Amino acid sequence: MSKHKIIAVLMAPFLAIGGYIVAGYFTENTAPMRALVLEHDCRLAENDCELKTLGLTVNLSTNDAIEAGRSVNMQLNSSAKLHDVLISLANKKQQGQPFRLSEKENNQWRGSVVIDEHTKLNKLRLRLVITWQQNVYFADEKIKL
Repeated sequence: MSKHKIIAVLMAPFLAIGGYIVAGYFTENTAPMRALVLEHDCRLAENDCELKTLGLTVNLSTNDAIEAGRSVNMQLNSSAKLHDVLISLANKKQQGQPFRLSEKENNQWRGSVVIDEHTKLNKLRLRLVITWQQNVYFADEKIKL
């Protein structure tokens, strides 16, 4: 084997690692997903569902009874100005329809969420997606009734 081939074989792993690192700089990843952390058990019926992340606190509540096959009016209050809010209530393996909440005033969002009639309420989960400061935050948490 010539010395050029030996050098090429020895350099190949370093070039592959360097190419991988450089490709990361040119790959566009503008909105990474970040998690919202539930402070304690989420009890929507008692207006006690608080999620947090660094610099943002979100409180969810409803005044309606949570029943399968019915619409639930949701209120979301945040500590900062949000860009968009999507929410759904469904079982863990169920693909729930996301509903967009609309902003009213002073970081308050409101809207109706329909719970599918085949949803088991004892296994109900909250799925929340929020856009804030050009980042996407999500939560997938169990709701206690």
